[in-house]
Amino acid sequence: MPADHADDAADESEMASHGAHDADSAPLAYPPPDQPQPRLAIEGGPRRELSVWRGEDHAFEWLVKNAGEGPLAIRLKTCCGTRIHGELDRTIPPGGEETVRVTLSGNRPPGRASKNIELRSNDRNNAITQLTAILNVRSALKFEPSPLNFGRVDRDAPALSHTVKIHRGDGGPIAPKLLPISNDALRAELREIQPGEEYELDVVLTPPFPNHSFNSSVGLETGVAQSPRETLSVSAQLVPRLTTMPSYFGVVPGLDEEQRATVQLNWSGGRPARVLNAEASDQAVRVEVGPGESVTITVPPGFEFPPGQPKRVLLTIDDASVPQLTIPIVSTRAVPRPASDGGNQPGGPATPRPPDVQSPRGDARRT
Repeated sequence: MPADHADDAADESEMASHGAHDADSAPLAYPPPDQPQPRLAIEGGPRRELSVWRGEDHAFEWLVKNAGEGPLAIRLKTCCGTRIHGELDRTIPPGGEETVRVTLSGNRPPGRASKNIELRSNDRNNAITQLTAILNVRSALKFEPSPLNFGRVDRDAPALSHTVKIHRGDGGPIAPKLLPISNDALRAELREIQPGEEYELDVVLTPPFPNHSFNSSVGLETGVAQSPRETLSVSAQLVPRLTTMPSYFGVVPGLDEEQRATVQLNWSGGRPARVLNAEASDQAVRVEVGPGESVTITVPPGFEFPPGQPKRVLLTIDDASVPQLTIPIVSTRAVPRPASDGGNQPGGPATPRPPDVQSPRGDARRT
């Protein structure tokens, strides 16, 4: 099975198994000195290096032997991005051996990736050994830059263009051809500079831009049999066309009175668009599109949040950049609380503040 089609469920199972051992960082128990002792031996040493084409099957293998006279207990532990095949805890009898097989997960980009797998044992002279897996991923095309990031883009910016150089990669001469692009905001044009060796790709990002970030790709046929198709990732950080304040409506569950929030619609990059429709996922919720680019949401007394039934308001908008926008309705019990000292640690993430809940009388309630 190719690396980019690895079984997700199996990976999750592996990760859960790894987590079970994270708390146990102590060495495995050594046998008493007067008892037969195990001796760990790794054929070929602890380092392995492979070179593969992107998406090609790969597996790192270590033959672990017990060259001692007592049973050898081993425990394997790895970090995310790797998968150990087989049991994490194993016992190898004297003179026996076990194969440790590891793959690096995902469809990795071209270049070099290195991961360590920790092997603990009850051999007091080799209590911890780091197995090192180095994967060199080959590619037919070398893009410069890769990935392509247009950076921060203003909402009213014109079409943006960037030229990407394409060089021959790890295979034979290249013959790139553009594949159809499904994203309407992206165009590309390919030019030959030196046949088989060097090309230039003009990538153009055109308005109307999406509401927030932009992530897409340009695909090319390479002309190289080992890797017939490759892609260039393209991204941009866009000033939003539409944001809301607040971004969600926090509701106190079971409150014996109506709760109401007025959500302000903040537009950038031209005139505000029209809200064509505003619909709540719960029929008990009232939604009104008011003057001043605002939406008022009202929930009835005793409003609750049954499990598995998310509450939201969906706006349908007459705007190509943001044809729809969702305003979540959330229980204030699920809203993170500020730190006890009333502030955030320097350099740490901002702590969200629970929203004010407006009662019908117009007073603000803190939850």
